[in-house]
Amino acid sequence: MSEILDSLQNTGVGILDTRNGLTKPRIDVAAALDDLGFVRPEITAPLPGNTISTSSVEFFWTDYGLPVTKWELWVGTTPGGNDVFDGPRVEAAVTSQEVNCIPLTGDALYVRLLYKLNGPWIYSDFQYSTQAIPPTMQSPSQTTLTDNMVTFGWNAGELCVNAWKLFVGTSQGANDLHDSGKLESSVTSQTVNGLPFDGSTIWVRLKYRLTGSWKYVDFTYTAVTWNIGITDPDPVTESELTSRDVTFTWTPDAASVQKWRLWIGSGVGKNDYYDSGALSSATLSQEVNRLPFDGRTLHVRLRLKINGIWEYADYQYTAVDTLPKITAPEPGSTLGSYTVPFTWTSAGHEVQKWRLYVGSAQGLNDYCDSGGLDAATLQDTCEVVPTDGSIIHVQLRYKKNDRWKSRNYQYTATDLVPNIFNPANGSQLVDTSQLFQWQDNTAYIRNYKLWVGTSPGARDIYDSGTLPGTDDSHMVAEVLPFNGSPVYARHKYKSGVKWKNVDYQYTAVDTAPEITSPAPDSTFVHSTVTFEWESSITVQKYRLWIGKNPGENDVYDSGVLDGTVASHTAHQLPINGSALHVRLRFKVGGVWYYKDYQYEAVTWNFVITDPAPKSRLSGSTETFSWTANGAPVSQWRLLVGTSQGAGDIHNSGWVSGATTSDTVSGIPTDGSKIWARLMADFSGDRYRKDFWFKAKRPAYGRLFNDLKCANGNTFDAKLTICGVGLTANSWNWSSCKKISSKTCSLSLVANLGACGGPVVKMSGSLTMQENCIYNFIFTYSGGSFILGYIRQCPGNCSSSKPFVQGADFATLLAAGEAEIIAEVPIEGDFDVNQFLSH
Repeated sequence: MSEILDSLQNTGVGILDTRNGLTKPRIDVAAALDDLGFVRPEITAPLPGNTISTSSVEFFWTDYGLPVTKWELWVGTTPGGNDVFDGPRVEAAVTSQEVNCIPLTGDALYVRLLYKLNGPWIYSDFQYSTQAIPPTMQSPSQTTLTDNMVTFGWNAGELCVNAWKLFVGTSQGANDLHDSGKLESSVTSQTVNGLPFDGSTIWVRLKYRLTGSWKYVDFTYTAVTWNIGITDPDPVTESELTSRDVTFTWTPDAASVQKWRLWIGSGVGKNDYYDSGALSSATLSQEVNRLPFDGRTLHVRLRLKINGIWEYADYQYTAVDTLPKITAPEPGSTLGSYTVPFTWTSAGHEVQKWRLYVGSAQGLNDYCDSGGLDAATLQDTCEVVPTDGSIIHVQLRYKKNDRWKSRNYQYTATDLVPNIFNPANGSQLVDTSQLFQWQDNTAYIRNYKLWVGTSPGARDIYDSGTLPGTDDSHMVAEVLPFNGSPVYARHKYKSGVKWKNVDYQYTAVDTAPEITSPAPDSTFVHSTVTFEWESSITVQKYRLWIGKNPGENDVYDSGVLDGTVASHTAHQLPINGSALHVRLRFKVGGVWYYKDYQYEAVTWNFVITDPAPKSRLSGSTETFSWTANGAPVSQWRLLVGTSQGAGDIHNSGWVSGATTSDTVSGIPTDGSKIWARLMADFSGDRYRKDFWFKAKRPAYGRLFNDLKCANGNTFDAKLTICGVGLTANSWNWSSCKKISSKTCSLSLVANLGACGGPVVKMSGSLTMQENCIYNFIFTYSGGSFILGYIRQCPGNCSSSKPFVQGADFATLLAAGEAEIIAEVPIEGDFDVNQFLSH
């Protein structure tokens, strides 16, 4: 019986009661059966682990002689799930069940066989794999399509499909050509129109839903190839038109085109220049008159109707240019300098006047304005064109028949960048003053700015303001740092209307005060450290910071020191070998500067060695031993107490550094936590370390539960008291609440025989008051066992009295609806409460 109880207790998963912080064991009968070696019911066919390849399967199982009273079968796509099959509860004689619509997806299938044994439901889990058998596409049968309207047909095979979706697209999984939306399971075809006809790859994704989740299978086809389009003027070789009147000719190739329509416009898909209207399928050309004649781009769209849907093909042409125009530089090109000669032609027109604008936007002349030029002048030079890679807008204005007209052009400026050559980028500055020199590299520059800062793009050190574009140097005087820190310079320049910049980085001259001892990056040899430094400049004030991170002073702060001071001693630095960051701050010219260093703290690991920290003490008197681990300890002090840092149990006072142990008396033996503080003095620097231990426990009880319910009314339990040195200690044994009019009684046997002692029995009885809670106390005192209780009733009334006292007792519990909870200390390194419900 104890083996069964151990299995029930050890295999269950405890649940934390957040009201009192106690863990309540829960029973897992199935796990307990496994632990005890019982053979459990299992599925015999198909064998677990096999692969299922049909959507309908009959599962068979056996009970192996166990007294099963009911069965239930679950099948799912997740462990313990029943999304595929949730079988009815059947009688014990039924040992098989047919399951239909198993998803054949290649995924795992999980089967749970549930069975009822004398009350509780238990289960066994099994796992199978499934064969992947996706739906098939039956039509079209060929992979190269013969039309741009296609009917796709498919077959579900053995799958129990709930719904379908059909995607058709130009890439895998895309639906840019067709999206059927959700289709009923009975729909197995879909007609798709408007497919490409250029021989490209078409992707088809057939999606299907099984047991709530969507799956898919992909297919690819090659679109039909129809060379439909304009053949004259040839869009490739004759894209530049030679006249305002053009006849466009096209071909349908092998396609059955129902209608045609020709659009010509100023943008893709526009028809603001021409719209032929709908043309018959036999019309294969169209004459278009009075097209633009200024060389602009013409967008031509040939529309065609196939299978009731309008398709189109787009083309691009350049209109004939018969107007006055710029011939050099070539429109759209990149200019090579800030001095640019523009040349134009009248193209045979009688021009009265010319005027040239060059600007930062269309129609502006903020760079150049030629003023009025006579008809014979066909060139003008702009000498201040930006060289910053920006867009240059040029407008050629001409007067004809006493009216001004214009043509607009765009160019890209050449990108020429000035550069600072002194000091060289990446070099170290030589002083707190520096002459910066640069060259324009033939760029046209309107203005310069020079910024100097402590980070890229910053100007917290110096800002020159706006400088003339003719400058090639600038002095930054008496403001640069001198602590070897990074210095960033930003050289800004404006060639057009926007500022551009080039960044440089330097290292400041290093003439700052410097720590000479201890050597930077070294390890301290003591907790008291004297820092020494040297300076080649006049310093007004010093300040020494020590921190756990760069720039912090959480470890030490010297406060402000006089500028004549060349050393400072820091006390009580860490002794744990950690990294320490030292910042020497110094004030020059009313401004604070600094220089950072890093060190490693000395490692002094003094510890209590006996008893081992966190261990249990042996009694009320204990000798504590410790070691300095080589540290130069001059004095020790030991505090022992019931809370951290307290000395309410023991205070040794300061003793010689040669002392390495101390005996402490009066330590409690109640199992509580005991704290020890070991203090060490290193020539005036004092440190401490805290350790904790577990006090010796009192005698404890071990609870062996022999639970049974005879006639559903009797609760029997046995408490065995093990251990020696029993003192006057109490254990809360049980709590009993009367719920109905029935009588609640208690039965308890205390047995010392298991520990080699006598068997002690006491007996008695109690009639309980309704709706009161009784907390029974089992006490060992003066060689006798006493059973008493504390009663709590509604209205906050309470009372207590001895229940029974003697050498022999036995009571009967006829609780009916009563609840029994056992609560006793158990064997182990700490006391816990164990709750058992009945």
